[in-house]
Amino acid sequence: LGVGRHRRDQPDSRGTQLLRALDWAVSSSAPSAVRSRADTNRRGVAGHSMGGGGTLRALAADTSGRVKAGVPFAPYHTTKSWSQVNELVTIVGAQNDSIAPTGRTLLNRGQAALHSAGIWPKQLATLKVRGRRSGRQRSLPVVIAAIDG
Repeated sequence: LGVGRHRRDQPDSRGTQLLRALDWAVSSSAPSAVRSRADTNRRGVAGHSMGGGGTLRALAADTSGRVKAGVPFAPYHTTKSWSQVNELVTIVGAQNDSIAPTGRTLLNRGQAALHSAGIWPKQLATLKVRGRRSGRQRSLPVVIAAIDG
């Protein structure tokens, strides 16, 4: 289920739209072809760029616990702290993205340092990616979350 976009649409608005779209998909106003495919117990959100920021906002705004996971791709948002998000999140980014950079951020370096010191988290992997043009290998820390179900 996609959410349309508008040039002036900001991540917070997109987060609201994502939650409304999920609610619509399981409501009686949705066509049966949509309702029959919607799993009310396993809802997730995903988005790219500002939609990725909207994904993080949707996860933060969902206090009902209905949304179980999110996958923001190269998420853009002016908010940089998402401590209120408790759901499973997998953030996908690109090493040369100057708008929504990953791998070089203080947060990623901090997580890697804590893991190296044996403090947190217990499951951290390193994703190694070779640059398409440069051929240089980049290492990006990845947190692995184990959840029940």
